[in-house]
Amino acid sequence: MRWNRFLTPGRVIAAGFAFLILAGTGLLLLPISHQPGQSLSFIDALFTATSGVCITGLSSIQCNAVLSGFGQAVLLLLIQVGGMGITTLGVGIILLTGKKIGIRERTLIKESLNQPSFQGILRLLKVMLMVTFSIEGIGAVLSFPIFLQDYPVGKSVWLSVFHSISAFNNAGFDLLGGSSLSDYRNNVPMLLLTSGLTICGGLGFVVPALFPAHKGGSDHDRVPAACRNAAAARDTGRSDLDAVVLLQRSHPNLWFQHL
Repeated sequence: MRWNRFLTPGRVIAAGFAFLILAGTGLLLLPISHQPGQSLSFIDALFTATSGVCITGLSSIQCNAVLSGFGQAVLLLLIQVGGMGITTLGVGIILLTGKKIGIRERTLIKESLNQPSFQGILRLLKVMLMVTFSIEGIGAVLSFPIFLQDYPVGKSVWLSVFHSISAFNNAGFDLLGGSSLSDYRNNVPMLLLTSGLTICGGLGFVVPALFPAHKGGSDHDRVPAACRNAAAARDTGRSDLDAVVLLQRSHPNLWFQHL
């Protein structure tokens, strides 16, 4: 495949996301994706798949009541691929198989990660995958004992994995029913863990912040990158703190009343 005026990296990435949404819609329409006695219309399946891939958190169905274990796994896969980027995950799988990454794949990675050059692009991709799965794994382990207080072991494991991936990718989906996390509003560890996962994922996999001077970049590129990463982390912390202060001032009676 060669790039030309019609077949550009941007269009290939967009087509990949469109294909992923349609494939997810088809899988969610399968009877195996539904709980006994439940069904899913085409528009609901399309909306859920689109929301999962685009990690909007909007849903026209109650996922735990309508989707079976298979359907929930499909939704979780859509969230993971949509959050990481279909190109990032696809090339990551190619790297795991030991195959060589050509200029076409490198171009797609550069475009999807919005990088200025090809230098150090593969190392950055490897670090992204490593940090992403590590943080999601840690989040799942830490949330397991919290869910174990209310659910059996098997369900607690699945809820922990789903919750961690959904929170890290800022997806907004959960399997807790209509009440969502409101049942855990007094559970400080759960709220802090969910907030931490959301912030880490929102910072862009926190990879640039952890590795601002990745190999392959010039000294001229590294300093501005480090400054941008530091500014992003600082502004995120400041915005979160401002939001907490505003919430406290607008709802003073609720401030720490459950702690």
